[in-house]
This record gives sequence, C-alpha cells and structure tokens, in this order.
Amino acid sequence: MLDTLQLYRCMCLMSGRFPRLVHCGKVSAIFVWGRAVDEGAPTPYDDGVLKLVADLYRQTGAPVIIPGYCGVDVGQGGTGYPGPQVWRGVLKVLGVPGDQVISGSGCGHNTKTEMDDFLDLAMTKRWRTILAVTQVHNALRAMLGAVKSMANQHISRLMVVPMWPVAFDWGRECYGSQGEGPFPRTRWVDEEFDRIVRYQAKGDLASLTDLYAYLMWLYRELQ
Repeated sequence: MLDTLQLYRCMCLMSGRFPRLVHCGKVSAIFVWGRAVDEGAPTPYDDGVLKLVADLYRQTGAPVIIPGYCGVDVGQGGTGYPGPQVWRGVLKVLGVPGDQVISGSGCGHNTKTEMDDFLDLAMTKRWRTILAVTQVHNALRAMLGAVKSMANQHISRLMVVPMWPVAFDWGRECYGSQGEGPFPRTRWVDEEFDRIVRYQAKGDLASLTDLYAYLMWLYRELQ
C-alpha cells in the first residue's frame, strides 16, 4: 500500500502551480501528455488541457510538444488520443501558431512511453526546464513515470514541472487516455490509484519517496 504521508506530501508539492517558473522567462518547452478525445479542447466549466497549454505558451513563448501517434492506430479506437493533427488544429484556434507545435516520435502511446519519447527529444534539444501538462487525476501517475524514466535514462537536472487545468468539472463523464469509459471523473481517481499500485509493483513507476525527493529538488532550484 502506498505510504499515506508521502502521498500527501507529493500531492501538496505538485499543486503549487509554480508561478515563479512560468514568469521567469526560462521555460524550454511545454509538454502535454496525450488525453482522450474529449479532454483536449475547452468546454463550458472545463478548460481542457489544451487551453492551459495555450495559456502557458502565451506566458512563456516556449514551443509545445504533443504526442506523435494517433489513438485509432494503436488500439484506442475513436475515443482515445485523437492525434497530433487534431490537437494542432485545436491549439491553432486557441492562438498557438502551427510552427510552435512539435509532434513527438509517436513510438510511445501511453503515459510513461510518451514521456520516454519526449525525454529523447529534450536531450537532443538540450532543454532544461519543462512544463508538463495533464489532468489532475493523471498527474501523480504521470510524474511517477517521468521520474522513473529519467532514472532509467540516467538523466539528471532536467526540471519536469507538473501542471493541470484549474477549471475542471468533476461531475462530467469522460474517456480515459487510452479510450476506456466514459466514466465520471470521480471514478477515474480510483482507476488511477489502482494503476499506480499495479505499475509500481511491476517496476514501471518511481516510488513516492523518489518523487518527493525530486519535487523538493525542483523547489530548491526555483528559489
């Protein structure tokens, strides 16, 4: 079972929004994990991940990195990640120029392997500071995977900073990142927690202790 205190520490640190970083002029890139067909564009009472990405682009001018695969091509059906062409179109409507949106390699098509693809690009580009966007219920698993991926690839001193939309409708039914559902978002909390336990047991995710240490390092670096 996950350590309750470490879980609480990690969620508190991750929810700080890191405003100093957003406005410091040193953001290298904005990465967004793939989400299901209805989790990108904003709707009434719900910003969607791409509205946050567009807001962050306007504040930082940093390029936006999106996953390069299409969910329909990797078994997610028509309800999974709609693909870079669709998301690039949504981002254009939200004010992000097309030449500022970069597609990843598309080799990975789940939360952890999307980050693996991104890390390859980040190392090639020598990026240092990344704003990493997902939905709040996915953020803990996403960051546990990111820390594990960085350890596996022997990457140090790369700042991957979690972000998620503030306007978020918990009563809405939505699909999961792999196209499952739709379920009420409150159910997705339980689903994500179950995946964290299972994937940690398989060795695919970092420990909460390792994530906490990483987040504390982030905050020290941002001082």
